[in-house]
Amino acid sequence: MPERTQMPVKLLHELSGAHSEGTLIVDRFAAGERRKRAVLALLGAWTLGALTIAIPIVHFVAPFVLFAAGIWLAVRFWKEHARMRELAGTCPKCGNNFTKEMEGAPDLPVWSECPHCGASLAVHARDET
Repeated sequence: MPERTQMPVKLLHELSGAHSEGTLIVDRFAAGERRKRAVLALLGAWTLGALTIAIPIVHFVAPFVLFAAGIWLAVRFWKEHARMRELAGTCPKCGNNFTKEMEGAPDLPVWSECPHCGASLAVHARDET
């Protein structure tokens, strides 16, 4: 299981310069977890590729595509050290509290938007500008 951590962040509305504080929840993957996810992705894609050999016409393309996709997914999962899960805070523009699902690597700054007013928000580490 990944280690779930909370990262204090600053939400900045670029147009007005207003800012507020929030929390970014991040899943961090240990080396063993990353290895397990990579192997499972590789074996899953290759198993599907092997099963498609028995399907007429599909067997001309699918096994090769799934073979390559398995390698691509395994490398992607192996390199993924952390993933954003959720952003919670107060919108600096409208003042409403919100919680929003997030995806991708937690390489700050990232952009998000307020689900209430649609304001574009820059998410920075709390000690950055």
